[in-house]
Amino acid sequence: MTLYIDLAYRYIVKINILYDDSFDIDIVSKSLKESGIEYSLFDTFAELKNNLPIQSSNPVLLPATKLKEAKQLSDESYIVIIEDILNPENVLAALRSGAVDYYSLDGKTGRIQTMLSDLEAVCCRDNILEKVSGHGNKRSELRFRAIAEHTYHSEFWIAPGGQLIYQSPSIERMTGFATEKFKDDTPAFFYSIIHPHDFDKFKMEIEQLAEDRSNPPLFQKFRIITKTGEIRWWESTTEHIFDTDGTYIGQRGTSRDITRQVHAEQETEKILREKELLIKEVHHRVKNNLAVISGIINLQEIYIHDNRDIYILHILKKRIESMISVHELLYSGKSSETFSLEDLARKISMNLVQNKIYGERKIDVRFNINPVPLDSNFASPIGLILNELVMNCLKYAFNDREEGRIFIGSTIFEKIRTLYVEDDGPGFHEDVLNGERHNLGLELVKSLAQQIGGELYLHNSSGSQAVIVFPSTFGDRA
Repeated sequence: MTLYIDLAYRYIVKINILYDDSFDIDIVSKSLKESGIEYSLFDTFAELKNNLPIQSSNPVLLPATKLKEAKQLSDESYIVIIEDILNPENVLAALRSGAVDYYSLDGKTGRIQTMLSDLEAVCCRDNILEKVSGHGNKRSELRFRAIAEHTYHSEFWIAPGGQLIYQSPSIERMTGFATEKFKDDTPAFFYSIIHPHDFDKFKMEIEQLAEDRSNPPLFQKFRIITKTGEIRWWESTTEHIFDTDGTYIGQRGTSRDITRQVHAEQETEKILREKELLIKEVHHRVKNNLAVISGIINLQEIYIHDNRDIYILHILKKRIESMISVHELLYSGKSSETFSLEDLARKISMNLVQNKIYGERKIDVRFNINPVPLDSNFASPIGLILNELVMNCLKYAFNDREEGRIFIGSTIFEKIRTLYVEDDGPGFHEDVLNGERHNLGLELVKSLAQQIGGELYLHNSSGSQAVIVFPSTFGDRA
């Protein structure tokens, strides 16, 4: 569209011609001289390109061998492709490369003489704007011709009274109906091909646009039914048009067929939904399998009488339960791609605090967690990290105490995320801080932190504080 709008405010002064060995320059130059149109010849693309800023108001003629160059120039000038013999495939390729006209040098339709006649006719033809406002000009004619007659999409103009005064020929290709059908019965015939499910909304929006001429352009997405009964998706833009002295001259619009794009989007959405369901089903099955393992451990405890063995099984069971919590959260969430860290922290910590094995204590668990969701790839390792750190607090921070506090928080700074678990107990033993004493749970946390590209830091600050620093995006390194 930029090409055509730029063209609207230019006068044709001289034609720029890029030629090569396949280009019969004698025929072209002879025709141009006979027509009295000035031209410049360029034998290299670089030379032509360098002259465009100076002569950017002029059309460019290119041989059909220069389609690649045409694409590079399509936003800068009015492109015309010339070929010795008219070839439908080449015509299509040229138009896709940015050409607004395609001509041949032989005697068939589209010959070079036709092009020259069109350029000369620009100065003397009545244009569509003159029919609307009563005063047209050369620029608007050139603009309109470039837009309307050569666009691949549907172009239409509507008079202030609502009458369709121009409909581009492309409408016939897009709907199967003759262009005259749309002109003869405005707007009833066009309304008749709009899909019934979209009709009320479409008509209401058009009427709202017409109510106030200061309304901004109207963008619509709707379905039409072609002559063969095929349903096609269209995207349309309609806007009010005023001439240079502010006189209202009607509405101008463009409609393009976006069926392929809509179908691609629908197929993508379908695939994503199927993927989401599949992933959730996997989480559900894994959760159920882990629940079976936890049940087996419960049965095993019945036959064990050694307190140490019972405690070990209890620790193992809690780790499994934290993994169950992860998969349950991902299965029940809106998306399996991300999860809420606070939801996971609450579920795991409450499950541990309420367990009778740690005694009848009143433990207050508080949270201050940044709500930005985390990548689901973090879920399992962070679930186990939370499980180990909270269990460590319950095991060591509240001995000989009836109540206490655990604080779980998380912050984000740039691309770094922190997760910390604190308690108000006596703090870590000095041997643990300096690494001389090994704690299996903390060693597991350290290993899990490394898996997600992070590090574990231990501090004493009015109690123990374990901090995990890791990248906010899975796969990156802190």
